[in-house]
Amino acid sequence: MTQTNAGSAAQKYEIRTEQPENPFFELIAGQRLAIVPEFHLESGVTLKDVPVAFKTWGRLNEAGDNCMVVCHALSGSADVGDWWGPLIGNGKAFDTSRFFIACFNTLGSPYGSASPVTTDPVTGTYYGPEFPLTTIRDDVKSVAPSLTLLHCRRLTTVAAAIGGSMGGMQVLEWAYFGKDYVRAIVPLATSARHSAWCISWGEAQRQSISADPKYDDGYYPFGDPPVAGLGAARMSALLTYRSRNSFESRFGRNTPDPKRHPYINSNLQRSPSTPNEEHWSIHNDGFKNTKKLSSRRASATPEDSQPQSPTSTTPPQTSNGGRRAPTYFSAQSYLRYQGDKFVKRFDANCYIAITRKLDTHDVSRGRIESGDIKAALELIEQPTLVIGIESDGLFTYAEQQELAECIPGARLATIDSPEGHDAFLLQFEEVNSHILGFLKETLPDIMEKPGSELLSVAETVDDDAECHLSEIQDSQTYVRTIHKLTVYDPKEVVSHLSRQQARSTAKKLQILVPNTSVAPNKSTLLLIMEHYLPDTAMRQVPRKDYSEQSGHEFIRQLACADDLAGIMVAISSKFYAVSAAAAALKHITINYTKFAMHTLRVKYQGSEGSMLIDPTTVHALELISNLNDAKSTDSLFGLLDSTQSAMGTRLLRSNLLQPLTEVSTIDSRLAAVEEFTKHEEMFFQVKETLKGFPDMDRLCTALVTVPVKLSLKHSEQAINNIILLKQAVKCIEPVYEALSPVGSELLLAIRSLCAPEKMGPVLKMINGVINEDVTYSKSPLDLRNQRCYAVRSGVNGLLDVARQTYKEARDDVYSLIEDLTKEHGLQLELRFEAGRGFYLRLPSSDLKDRPLPQIFVNIVKRKRFHEFTTLELMKRNLKINDCLTEVLLMSDNAVTQLVEDVTQEISGLFKVGEGIGMLDMLCSFAHLCTVQDYVRPVFTETLGIKSGRHPIRERIHKDKYVPNDVYATQQTRFQIITGCNMSGKSTYLRSIALMVIMAQIGSFVPATYASFPITLQLFARVSMDDSIEANASTFASEMRETAFILRNVSRGSLVIVDELGRGTSPQDGQAIALAVCESLIESRSLVWFATHFKSIPEILAERPGVVSLHMQMEVKGRDSMTMLYKIADGTNREEKYGLVLARGVKLPEEMVERATVVSETLERRRELMKRRSGIHKAARKRRLLLGLVEMLRQANEGSMESWALKNWLCAVEAEFVEKMAELEEDEEGDGGDGDMEEGAGGEDDEAVMTGIEDCEVGIVVVL
Repeated sequence: MTQTNAGSAAQKYEIRTEQPENPFFELIAGQRLAIVPEFHLESGVTLKDVPVAFKTWGRLNEAGDNCMVVCHALSGSADVGDWWGPLIGNGKAFDTSRFFIACFNTLGSPYGSASPVTTDPVTGTYYGPEFPLTTIRDDVKSVAPSLTLLHCRRLTTVAAAIGGSMGGMQVLEWAYFGKDYVRAIVPLATSARHSAWCISWGEAQRQSISADPKYDDGYYPFGDPPVAGLGAARMSALLTYRSRNSFESRFGRNTPDPKRHPYINSNLQRSPSTPNEEHWSIHNDGFKNTKKLSSRRASATPEDSQPQSPTSTTPPQTSNGGRRAPTYFSAQSYLRYQGDKFVKRFDANCYIAITRKLDTHDVSRGRIESGDIKAALELIEQPTLVIGIESDGLFTYAEQQELAECIPGARLATIDSPEGHDAFLLQFEEVNSHILGFLKETLPDIMEKPGSELLSVAETVDDDAECHLSEIQDSQTYVRTIHKLTVYDPKEVVSHLSRQQARSTAKKLQILVPNTSVAPNKSTLLLIMEHYLPDTAMRQVPRKDYSEQSGHEFIRQLACADDLAGIMVAISSKFYAVSAAAAALKHITINYTKFAMHTLRVKYQGSEGSMLIDPTTVHALELISNLNDAKSTDSLFGLLDSTQSAMGTRLLRSNLLQPLTEVSTIDSRLAAVEEFTKHEEMFFQVKETLKGFPDMDRLCTALVTVPVKLSLKHSEQAINNIILLKQAVKCIEPVYEALSPVGSELLLAIRSLCAPEKMGPVLKMINGVINEDVTYSKSPLDLRNQRCYAVRSGVNGLLDVARQTYKEARDDVYSLIEDLTKEHGLQLELRFEAGRGFYLRLPSSDLKDRPLPQIFVNIVKRKRFHEFTTLELMKRNLKINDCLTEVLLMSDNAVTQLVEDVTQEISGLFKVGEGIGMLDMLCSFAHLCTVQDYVRPVFTETLGIKSGRHPIRERIHKDKYVPNDVYATQQTRFQIITGCNMSGKSTYLRSIALMVIMAQIGSFVPATYASFPITLQLFARVSMDDSIEANASTFASEMRETAFILRNVSRGSLVIVDELGRGTSPQDGQAIALAVCESLIESRSLVWFATHFKSIPEILAERPGVVSLHMQMEVKGRDSMTMLYKIADGTNREEKYGLVLARGVKLPEEMVERATVVSETLERRRELMKRRSGIHKAARKRRLLLGLVEMLRQANEGSMESWALKNWLCAVEAEFVEKMAELEEDEEGDGGDGDMEEGAGGEDDEAVMTGIEDCEVGIVVVL
């Protein structure tokens, strides 16, 4: 069998999204049209420019083999979600994370594909009844090439074809393309050939339509179709779609509500007034009536022609007092309702065309000359699942059995439902279960691949008219998703709204989630978001809003023209990100604000390219806010933030939460900061130009967004925005001039954005409409006057007259105040507020306990003043407001046109805003270098810091901060830090993490030298409180945080852990801490582990990569000690600081002495056992060798002169030989005492020695 007609055309099809001539097309949201240039029907007719309507879900994979074709029934459309919606979703039969799902509208249907309601391109008129006969086979052959060409020939196979009823017929035809093109099929409630029974029902339905006088042989107008005939046909069809038992159990002989009495022809009947009228009404109830109720028996009154209430269904009493039999039943009501609903969404000619199409169905036609159905079905080779319904009276269960028996290897699944044929559209759970199980068995290569969850949280739209798209491949902890969410400040989402709106919606616009992730059960991701973001509200939106097609349309319409081509390439295969964008943008445009065309900045930001910092780490390291005081600036953000603009502040915050991981980008920032530090004059000049710089991001956003409900307030704000924009554009040129001496690449790029020739056209536009001397003012009165006189004189003659009226009304106020001052002898002060208008104020001392004259009203007594007004002043305020409103309305046209003109240049303005924000942040970094002794970091494979300092503590510490060195490589990747309480362990750990973050955002760091490897993930499990009670109460939380780290840590991570296990018993805490250490060592991440458990560094001392450090202290006498806050090698030398403290608090001396003796004895025994251990000795050798390898590797990568390298190698050799000899002597000295211990080691000792030999080979290679 061949792949007939699949991909035979050479060109890619034209895609359209509109079909103006067809009103039914708009009923299916989000569908598109593929225009087939030429198509040959089985009848021999050739159609030109054939539209084929379709919808798709998911995305085609790289292999092009995950396509699922879904086929619809007679009255269905290409929108699978409309009739099989519960089967769509992750983990369901139609899993959009695994399949590219496509559904095409059949020929003859009114919903977009070529049909009687579409236009014949040859004649330019509707096809109408002259639309040619099409077959099921035509439908399939029109779709197959469409699938291939719509995806640029990427589609290689159809994974599965699935459909019910008429869709099942199409599925059988798909099978004849061959198993190499269609891998599996699932026909539901269908047949191999249309039976005489079905043909007869179709004929009866067509006759119903043609009997309607309005049918007119099919040449009826759209505005007056044969609704009575089509409704009757639909009612007849419904009887075949359900079973007798279904109708009987649902309706029986029930009678409906008398108020619900539908008629397909929409002619209401009035209550009869005579017995003859009653008889006539019962006889004709539900029929198409155009005559008056009693036209033959009685003279009609004027009231007869008016619609009246429907005939009552309550049986009236007979002449002998009995109850009359009912004449109107619930079953009738149901049929009429369904018929009336159907005629509003379907076309009569299309109904006839499709039912005649069904009559042609016979899989043996043209394949088997004898017409043998069994022989035709035996040609099908694909794995097949036939789903039948036992109560189906249209496509009987026997027909499904025939399919399953005749198709080789087919299986039959049964739906036990009384609902008849329609059960395949009602029993969603059964249908889903059968299909899903079949797909898992027949398509394991697709079904066993990990799916991706559709996340609307991966998409962010904020008030800076910026849309960030992200598609995140995450773990079960969703750490990357949570990290991405924490980057965006929730308050930012609604700040473009009024304050009242912002307060009312602040917790409604945070995160949009599909309603399917909430009900019936909350998804894991949603539960995790609620845990980590407790103050953020989750807003449910319909799952159908997550549409890739709608997302692409939104982006094409709204994205800045300059960025459109690039962003369309970036999101071409980002199904989930684009779908989430559709949901968010639709939600915003419907409920809050609209964006002007091509004004939205769209960016794709994957989870790669930035350091991952989880929310707990952000809090523990005080990146954004201080732990003890949220208002304090004693945080890393507060330290670095000396920005002059809102753009710089937002950029700094975002960078702190997601530092960069691209070395070239970081270096470009560092070069810019270094240039500022070397050219102080330029630096201070740039900072001066940034002072008072307007927030261009918010300003441009305000210009391009339009609220859903327009008001006078919007007109006022538009004028304010234009005035602010004028001020902002004027601020750009001084920045350009100040950056003239720059040489670094990044600063040159920023200067290029600010070039006068780029901003000149915008300023020219503004000056053409706005007065040049108008400047933005924060004073309410000045601001109002600026709005009034903003537009140039002469633009609108009526506007000039209105402004003159405003001026006169304002002058009248000043005259009134002069008159009042003279009349009452009071030094009245005229004041103005936006909400109150003009009012009067008088110092309380001027009254001297006298009451105010009665002319003054609304008196408010302040501490030092009296505030009041007069009735005349209130009237004049109203007059001024009316004049101002008239001025604003007349100015609105000119300002609106100006805004439209400016939006043509909005992309450039947004880029300038980004450049100014970056420049401001870099200046902030440089400013810190001028007040602190910071150094430019370098990026290597080694983490090395000389005299590093905690940036926050250094600023707030009263005494001089004690710097410390840090050194870590893969051979010293796990560093255990011991020391007593308050010795500085936590500060040391935090300083390392903070310097890493500072380096990767492009800032200098507090040290004299700093070298860092790129950190991809940063985790901190840091103790917040030194009290035992606090730690005991948070032990469970501590374990959750540790588990989170262990699940996500990997090579490239940096981890700091402080005092793990303090909140439980010493034995349990030590065991947990040791297990965590071993896991972290295996991860090969860089780890600093502070602990009080003294045995941990001893147990792990000889493990490769482990280093022990301690915080030094000085003991003075027997009862006092001083913290030196200095890191040193080895474990804590002063191990008995607890005994020193015991003496300090005056514990009985004899008890302290006894404790000292016991401690020393235990220590000697432990050290002796360790030295006698054979494993311990072998590990010491291996450790020495690994250290040598590391030194040689660094020498190889270094830049020492040859003579220096030779001398250094000689020194290293001598030191190595000396230390190895010491180890040999120790072994000989311990001699036979270690035999038993070595023997006990057995295989472990051998493994250790093998590792040493491997290291020796490595050394030879390096040398």
